[in-house]
Amino acid sequence: MNAIVVYYSNKGSNEYLAKKIAYNLACDIEKIKRLVSVTCCGSTYDKKDEKFGHGLVFKEVKRMLNGKCILCQAFPVGLVLPDDQKE
Repeated sequence: MNAIVVYYSNKGSNEYLAKKIAYNLACDIEKIKRLVSVTCCGSTYDKKDEKFGHGLVFKEVKRMLNGKCILCQAFPVGLVLPDDQKE
């Protein structure tokens, strides 16, 4: 099995857990220094800041990572759905 544990830790608790997981999986571990967040979203751009919109998700990602997220991008769900599932 190829595996890697990727984590972000501001105060050390996630780092502690990530190290334990990597040790148990006998795999590499990498701390996130900068992040590009990409999501496939069913919401439209004009609804991005509504309850389930990608804009709110990206705001929370940026808040949690305290400026380490360098890019957030949403792609329409139609790019990944099989043709028989597209409306």
